[in-house]
Formats: sequence, structure tokens, C-alpha cells
Amino acid sequence: MTPATGTTTTPAALPTVAVQTSCPAAGTARAAVMPSLTQGSHANIVYTYQSFSSYQYQGQTYQDVTSYLKLYDVTTGAKNLIATIPHSRIDSYSATISPDGQWIMFETYTDVHPLSGFEFITVLKLVRVDGQYLQTLFCGTPLNASFPDDYAAATSWSPNQKALLFNQLSIVQNRGAEMLYLLNLTSGNLQQEVQADQTNLASYNWLDNTRALLSAHTGPPGSPGLLLLDTGKGPGQQEASLQALVKAGQPCQSYEISPDNAQLFVGQCNFDNNGVASGPSTLGVEPATGGTPRTIFTSQQLAVCSMEMISSTTLLLLVCNTTNTSQNGWWEIHTDGSGLTRLQAASDYTMFLPIIARDGNMYTLGTYHSGGQSLVVGTLNGGTPKSFATITSSQGEVGIVGWATM
Repeated sequence: MTPATGTTTTPAALPTVAVQTSCPAAGTARAAVMPSLTQGSHANIVYTYQSFSSYQYQGQTYQDVTSYLKLYDVTTGAKNLIATIPHSRIDSYSATISPDGQWIMFETYTDVHPLSGFEFITVLKLVRVDGQYLQTLFCGTPLNASFPDDYAAATSWSPNQKALLFNQLSIVQNRGAEMLYLLNLTSGNLQQEVQADQTNLASYNWLDNTRALLSAHTGPPGSPGLLLLDTGKGPGQQEASLQALVKAGQPCQSYEISPDNAQLFVGQCNFDNNGVASGPSTLGVEPATGGTPRTIFTSQQLAVCSMEMISSTTLLLLVCNTTNTSQNGWWEIHTDGSGLTRLQAASDYTMFLPIIARDGNMYTLGTYHSGGQSLVVGTLNGGTPKSFATITSSQGEVGIVGWATM
């Protein structure tokens, strides 16, 4: 096994500890095998590429998916393959890069009987960014169903990389239920933390090595809420007993956590019964574990519908007025509410928030256009972003995972 051709990584030694790609015994998990990697200095974008094909089985047409994890070197333009997962779907939002930037955790939705049946299983996998040590840590319950539209897989690393929160779709009393699991990556110990009831529950962000924020979505309309989970209280916690920080179901609501995990920023714009987003908008801040919110910014004209941290002192805002669109696009504001500045006007590239690189300037995002998708890279200080992956809707899908250094 060698690193992908064209990367700037130092060749890693052959694995001294065996990794396994088969499913562990039902209801159990494996410890992660995570040898360190000597990384280069080039900024790389990790992305997914899913290729669709069709097959016939018992007179019916079904879709087969082959998924790829790939790297795009922003400096050289080189593209390198990390992993190929046949008969499986990887949604990019299920994949997360480890805090040290060396590992990718992701969930697949895998065909149990490739090209000859209709049974799928959710699988938790781990791979190093250079493509080595691909391993399977957990497999869920086989499901006789198509790719579920309402299932949003998510994984979230603890800051010390010793624990992982992930959700799985299971069958409980003949109906689908989402289970939130806590996996000790060192020992392989697995425990069910929370069973969601009528809620799409997923890990959002760890505050420290024992407490994490969970997104809780009860379905449309409205935005997901935020719950606080304390893993120190043990397994089998009830969703209703978790501390609610942000109420679910509020239209035009957004939130973001500060880089030090100490503050929670919450935004709210006006959203009427006709689906029209407009001002006034407010932006507030409160302690990440709950407390009295403090308003730091108000606008009567702008509909602030989403936000993202650029740095420890700056937020990126997405303005999305429905009728008066002249002010739409990306804006930045200081975390004390001062310095509101427009960065880029509305375009095909500024209809969504990007994923910002560690330098606080480069960004990447996925765009949708007639008949397909494109992934682009650009800079917040202006200019036309560059496309590095494009696919038609009949061919497959592409999605962004995040930034790595190679």
C-alpha cells in the first residue's frame, strides 16, 4: 500500500497492525487503527464522487452506486483517489475530518446483495487521508428499503480524537428509529447514548471531550434545534431529558459555535406564511452551554438566513431576501456586532455558505445548476471561483467533505 500518486506526503510504512473491512459482530464495534502521517504543506479539498449505474433484477430496474473519496490539491490541481467503495452511497455530510486533519470518518449506505436484491446496511468506515488503513468500525441493521430521504447520517469527533458520536437508522418495533451511538475509538466500546423519538437527531459539535451539541429536527417547516448531551451521564439517555439550547422548527433560524467552543451565536430573520424571507434580522450570542442571550446586531432590511465562523473574531453571513434581492450574498461581521461589510454579491456561488479553509480566505462549496452539480474553490476577497469537479444528475453526485493538508 502506498500513498496516492502525486501527493506531497512522506511515504508511510506498511501497516504493522492489521485493519479489517468486514462487518464486526452485530451490535459491536472495533477500535480504530490510527498510525500518524507526516503531512505536507499543500491545501487539499476532500470530496465525494458518486457514480450511478442501473441494473435489472427480477424485471425491475434498480440503481447501483460506486462511491469515491478523492483529494484535490489546490496548489497543483492534482486529483488523487483516497478510497473506492463499491455498491455504496456516501453522502458528504456524513463524513468528517479528524481534528488533526489526518483521518476521514464516514458512513456508507451499502447494498448487502449487490445487483441481486434490495437490502441495505449502514456502515461506519475510517480511512487515512493518504488512502491507507481503510477499515470498518461498525455495521448497522440491514434495511429492506431504498436510500431513505429523511435519514441524515452524521459523524463527530471529540477534540482528543478518542470518542466519536454517530447516528444510525434502525428498526425498533417495526418502525424506523434513529440511534445516537458513542464509540470509544481506543477500546472499541460502543454504547447507545440516545434514541430519538419522531426526531432526526445527529451530532453537531463537541464542546469538550464529554459534552456535545446535537441537532434535532422534527421535520419541515423550520430549522433544527440544538440539544446539549453530557456523555458523562452514561448511556440510554432520553431525548426529552436533554437540555434544549435552541428550539427546533423556527423558520429562518441559524446558529454557529465559536472556535473555542465557548459561545453560541444564534440568528433569526423574518419568514412569513408565504415563504418570504426579509428583515428584520437579529444576531445574538450566549454561552455555549446555555444562558441569557445578548443581541449584538440588528438589521431592518437584511434577511440573514445562515452564518459561519471565518475566524475567532469574524462571522460570515448569508443574506437571502426573497423580494429585495439587491443586498443578497456574503457579508462579514465582527463577533461583537461591529464592522458589517459586504464581501460578494449574490451569484450562483453565493447562494450557499462555503466551507472555509484554515487560512480564513480560501473556500470551497458545491453548486447546483441545470442538470448537474459542480464543486468550486475560490477566495473570500473576490474573483471567480474555479470548478474542479462537475457531474450531471444522471451520472451521479459530488459533495464537499472538508479541508486537509498534504
